[in-house]
Amino acid sequence: MRSVQEKTELFSVSLAATCRSSWHGTHVAGTIGAATNNAIGIAGINWNARIVPVRALGVGGGAMSDIAEGILWAAGIAVPGLPLNPNPVKVINMSLGGASLTCPLTYQAAIDQAIAKKITVVVAAGNNNLNVSGFSPANCKGVVVVAANNRTGSKASYSNFGAGISIAAPGGEVSPIPANGILSTLDGGRPRRSMTMPMPIIKALV
Repeated sequence: MRSVQEKTELFSVSLAATCRSSWHGTHVAGTIGAATNNAIGIAGINWNARIVPVRALGVGGGAMSDIAEGILWAAGIAVPGLPLNPNPVKVINMSLGGASLTCPLTYQAAIDQAIAKKITVVVAAGNNNLNVSGFSPANCKGVVVVAANNRTGSKASYSNFGAGISIAAPGGEVSPIPANGILSTLDGGRPRRSMTMPMPIIKALV
């Protein structure tokens, strides 16, 4: 999960503006649909899936409205100043979020429009080991909320929890054993753990 913190309406990610890419989207896309039977890297869960990449946040962050417009554009809904998406999606993956006691109206309005087009919106529970009710977009209405479990099937140490969880999937635990992380298409092939990891597993299955 890409951790974001609200500052007025702005979100700032925990990366300096001068940092290289986190390869977040590449990791998600690989888990979903990396080519297989080629003796290279990993096999995606659904290698026949078609992926529409939508970048709503840059290395230095972005506004909540950017995320909402990303939802709308992915859904094939008109966004001022942008060409219409010629390939509307069936499932939206949102492995991002931040602390918020209620779902911001900006999020909920965009999610409602996507759901009205029969699109499944899958969101991360969060990486804070706290009740999911205090984080958005996980506390928005109509979304599929994904928690993380570890190799034994128990809750991953960092995963948020609570009645708002819809389903769980492997999220990895890289400490103390790096091999228990989730490998995917990533610069250097490093294993990872976080709510980002189970999200594409569920998305690929949906």
